[in-house]
Amino acid sequence: MTSDNSSEVYIVPGCKPLSAGLGICWGIGNNLYVYPRGGATSRWAETIGEHREDSTEFNVYPVSWTTDVFQKPLHKLIQSSRITFKSVQQIKENVVSMDGVQSVRKGLLKCSQQYRSDVCDTVAELQLNLQIDGVEGDDRMNGLIETYTMVDTVWEICEIFFLETPSSGSLIIRLLQWLQSHFTRVESLAQDVLNHSTPHEHCNYWSIIYRLISQCKMKEARRMLAMFGSTSNTTFKLCSEIDRILSDMPVYHPGWSLIEFGIRYRQWQDRVNRLLNDGVFSTHTQLENVLRIISGQLADLQSFAHEFDSAYEMSITRAAFAKPTASAAEFQSLAKPCIDAFGGPVSLAPLDAIIHATVNFDIMAVLSLTTSHLRNPWFSAHLCDILYKLDEDFQFGVKMRDGFILDYAAGLITHPAIWHTAVDYLLSCGDEGRQQLETCLSRIPHRSTSKMYKILAICDQHGFTALRSDLCKEQAKQEVDSGCWGNALLWSMRSGDTSLVSSIATKLLEQYMVTRELPVASLLDNLGAEMLVAPELTFLAKYREFHCLYAQADFRNAFSLLVNLLTSNLAPKQFWPLLLADCLPMVEYNGGILANQDSGDSVVPSTRQCHELMHCLEEFEVKTASRVWNLGTDEGLNATTNDTVRLLRLALARALARSLQYDLCNTRLIHAES
Repeated sequence: MTSDNSSEVYIVPGCKPLSAGLGICWGIGNNLYVYPRGGATSRWAETIGEHREDSTEFNVYPVSWTTDVFQKPLHKLIQSSRITFKSVQQIKENVVSMDGVQSVRKGLLKCSQQYRSDVCDTVAELQLNLQIDGVEGDDRMNGLIETYTMVDTVWEICEIFFLETPSSGSLIIRLLQWLQSHFTRVESLAQDVLNHSTPHEHCNYWSIIYRLISQCKMKEARRMLAMFGSTSNTTFKLCSEIDRILSDMPVYHPGWSLIEFGIRYRQWQDRVNRLLNDGVFSTHTQLENVLRIISGQLADLQSFAHEFDSAYEMSITRAAFAKPTASAAEFQSLAKPCIDAFGGPVSLAPLDAIIHATVNFDIMAVLSLTTSHLRNPWFSAHLCDILYKLDEDFQFGVKMRDGFILDYAAGLITHPAIWHTAVDYLLSCGDEGRQQLETCLSRIPHRSTSKMYKILAICDQHGFTALRSDLCKEQAKQEVDSGCWGNALLWSMRSGDTSLVSSIATKLLEQYMVTRELPVASLLDNLGAEMLVAPELTFLAKYREFHCLYAQADFRNAFSLLVNLLTSNLAPKQFWPLLLADCLPMVEYNGGILANQDSGDSVVPSTRQCHELMHCLEEFEVKTASRVWNLGTDEGLNATTNDTVRLLRLALARALARSLQYDLCNTRLIHAES
């Protein structure tokens, strides 16, 4: 979305502007759906997918938009910040020391610095991409660079005041470091001046020196002043005096006594004021201006307000020279006149307004301003999370924190490449986040097999059993529609839905009855205990095993398995004619397919198997004759089945005779040996 107020107008077909107009329903993330309303009382539930009162059909139109935070160049930042986010959630759990609050603060500070490091890496990578790509994509890249540079600037100032909370003396030094890191325009301007043939004659020469001194970059300022000092003996002496003043400026170091540092600093400032009062530099206004800046006097500093890009740049300069040991409360007082010089709080630029809220420890204003000006859910979500973890009673409750997190995660989960990064964010938001995650997982579009496996892993990890089953059933039905029966059977087994597995296994059996080929033979060979999910699947797997044994000429085990399938009533009724037909060649085989007699094995088929098979044959004839089993009205098929039954009955009679004779011989042999 653009930051200006310009917009494009689209006409929704079927919408009558003078009637009820448009109906709107929010989707997930940056999506909504619009549709023409049929009347003033029409509601989404009454109109979606149905006919309106005038019985005319209408369409629902999806509307979506993108935000900078989810663009491809930022995916690395999104991935790395997710890892840091997980560390933030575990900080309180890992605190074991006596000083719990300080340990939490240190842990959060470390995570905050990691966030900033990721942002800085992202900005550097964007700048590199901009150089490589050239003019192409300049606007987009420049926009991202500008946004995330500001994110880094705001984040660090929040880090200073909310997490570091530096003591008196350290605060101003830390603010100067922040100023020098982020207000770098002076460096490029200084380079332009230095590239001039005679730098001291450049129109921006003195402006650059004032800016360098205001940021306490004394080395750079002294180096540029030396160029002016080399123009004549008089200016050399004056510049040398200024150089000594700048080099002698005391700088506070942590661990120093504030009293001792205060004495040194007052002595140095008295020296500056003495030079001003004596009018030593009155003949050189620009050099005198340098002394006026470092004197720390408000009136003098206000006359240079035009040299500052920001109200808080001026505020930090004033604090650095007027009271370098100022506390946070004292800094607020020192900053007020500088803000007034820029028109007061209401006239502040967006960055200054955010800094102003931060300096005044107004977290609500910080979050409100960053949300409206930066329009970056990544920043709001991660900063709010860290501040909430710092103190769970810190001016706002868990609802606000969860609101930012859920908003950010909703945008993530709709992105086809980085959707999985939203999981940790949603799960950190309690029951509401968990429910939203479950809903979103069921609606992720364009699911590939690899994406489906990731979704199922998430469901298994977090106990979304019902969702897992529903997704597997949906995938199984898609595979059935595509004719991929092996995949369909696999997905149905993963769903745990016995009826769906039975339905697909039945379809495979029906295909076999037509083609006499099993389309998923390799899958059936490797099912293992999973074949027990449904009776139809068990039969299918065992019938495939029968074919394998028969192909290996292991007729004894093949016939035994076939008889077991019939006697166990595992086989579907419409499949019995095929099973009986499979029995016929093995029963008819002359000699009874004798097994190894040395091992004590009996003849195939045995007397018991003959009786069992006869019983099955009798049951089949009775139930088909009485129409208990309706096998269809195909006369040709019925004639073939009748022939099979007649031949099998004769073969069984002969096989029974052989098996009885074999049993009698074995009995006599045993008596003779005894």
